[in-house]
Amino acid sequence: MLTDSSRYQSSSLETAVAIDVDRCVCWMSSVIGISLLLLAY
Repeated sequence: MLTDSSRYQSSSLETAVAIDVDRCVCWMSSVIGISLLLLAY
């Protein structure tokens, strides 16, 4: 029982971290894309 609850907490934490990483990567890629477009023109 205790291991199940701790396992659930760790998996949900990993999911939240993965979502944050995905958001950061998307934000960084969009910023880099806009910067490249501005430099191109």
